[in-house]
Amino acid sequence: MKYVRKGKEPAPLRAWKRDNRHTPGELVYGGIGFPTDALKVQFLKEQGHICAYTMKRLSTPADCHIEHIQPRSLNPDLTLDHRNMVVCFPFNGGDVRPGYGAPIKANASVDVTTFVSPLSTRCEVAFSYGPDGNVKATDPSDQAALRTIDILHLDHPVLMELREAAIKGYGIKRVSADPLSAAEARRLSKDILKTSSNGFLPEFCVAIQQVALRYAQSEEQYAKRVKGQRKSR
Repeated sequence: MKYVRKGKEPAPLRAWKRDNRHTPGELVYGGIGFPTDALKVQFLKEQGHICAYTMKRLSTPADCHIEHIQPRSLNPDLTLDHRNMVVCFPFNGGDVRPGYGAPIKANASVDVTTFVSPLSTRCEVAFSYGPDGNVKATDPSDQAALRTIDILHLDHPVLMELREAAIKGYGIKRVSADPLSAAEARRLSKDILKTSSNGFLPEFCVAIQQVALRYAQSEEQYAKRVKGQRKSR
């Protein structure tokens, strides 16, 4: 996951709440005039156009749905709280066919002991990604990370394949057709977490960052060993 820093309450949501303050029956999520598209636009900007849970690309509002981290069914007081909303793949929040992500999480009850939220800064270090796209809890005893992987099916084979393809696309492998040098990999590990001029983060950026950094460290250690062997001759 990539940490999501929430901004101020979107002006369209604030205005909609104000306009409906005297009609409580209309003041419900998805009610008449609810600014769904405007919220998606702001949340996409906050998230760098990637899914809050899977880091898949979300180019436009048509690619995503609004997800409530704390389920609406269990937390009605947070239904209209923008700090409880993110955008996620797929467009139809009830489509479980992909087999992973927000639709699979559905109405699962979550808290800090059972779920690592993308709104928590630790989400970028709680999970460890491998060059083959696999994911595991960085700390094997971290129950929240383990449970999050299970709740979202972050280890789904299709999602793992997508991460692996993205990682390989950057040449982060010694046997790649055009492998990165240690210096290039280290630079990539820093640049990959930056948004582009149009506000987009690279798809699966945190996974790529972790693999690139480990690759750079491995290549640097390898170079030191080779250098040491040459000196000893």
